[in-house]
Amino acid sequence: MDYAIDHIILLVPDLPAYMAEFEQVTGVAPKYGGKQPNAKMGNALVDLGDGAYLEILGPSAGDEAGPMTERLRALSEPTVAWVALQSHDLDENVRRLEAAGLEHSGVIRTDWESSERGMIEYSGLVAVNHNWGDQMPFYIDWHETAHPSSTSPGGITLSRFTVYHPDGEDLGVLYGQLGVDVEVKVNDVAGYDLVLETTKGELSFSSRSNETIFYIDTNGSLK
Repeated sequence: MDYAIDHIILLVPDLPAYMAEFEQVTGVAPKYGGKQPNAKMGNALVDLGDGAYLEILGPSAGDEAGPMTERLRALSEPTVAWVALQSHDLDENVRRLEAAGLEHSGVIRTDWESSERGMIEYSGLVAVNHNWGDQMPFYIDWHETAHPSSTSPGGITLSRFTVYHPDGEDLGVLYGQLGVDVEVKVNDVAGYDLVLETTKGELSFSSRSNETIFYIDTNGSLK
């Protein structure tokens, strides 16, 4: 069984400013999704078709800082940072991770109240203590919560998504073991290419860094 992309995370230094820029470039206005209470980040969402969406993350408004606030504000450009996979059986994903020799957070249930979207409930599963950095995807199951792709503005499609890593051959093998249906290529610097098709033409992002942004502990929390 292959696991399709649930959402792709794009980090920006200023969320309101980038929402306006995104609309100008693509003709689609991202939908503000509220502020995540633990990470202290705001998000905006865009449907990418086929059950996938783009999650644009930036610092929350005001002076309230979270674990990633300064890192986000220091970004010089929008950065593709991580990818989530759709799951309807996280216990099976646990078995696959363990069979591949990976440690993990265990299934973590999360709920929070969004000012824009109401109560949001989902469960996630994250591999930890590995050498794959942000190129190791995580799994998410939305349970009874409406999938964000179904409640976000459309008109944009995911044209191409590629993962890069210095040890891309072995990472590609691991993706195969885990049922991750995403292309992996060898590159000296890890990162992602993302190409979106819009009514105004292609919008592309090319992000490269061997620095890990999402350090996750065994409880699934940002370090």
